[in-house]
Amino acid sequence: MQEKALYILANFDEETQKTLAGYYDILQQSGFSGSQTRDIPYHFTLGSKNIKEEIDLERICEDTPCIEINLAHIGIFRH
Repeated sequence: MQEKALYILANFDEETQKTLAGYYDILQQSGFSGSQTRDIPYHFTLGSKNIKEEIDLERICEDTPCIEINLAHIGIFRH
């Protein structure tokens, strides 16, 4: 069994979440298959750490301000 880990995620704002969900719906209706994990918003996974580092990660997340990014392209990749 794999050891537990903590993952650092960068979430999008609410407006971007809605936009990405709309793109996902269009792709599904166009016949593309795949699944979005339920109850996890669209995000970038920035890294993972040992679960023993939870306190340090909580502090880092609380102290890190929001940043603005612009997406110019969304790609579709085969498995």
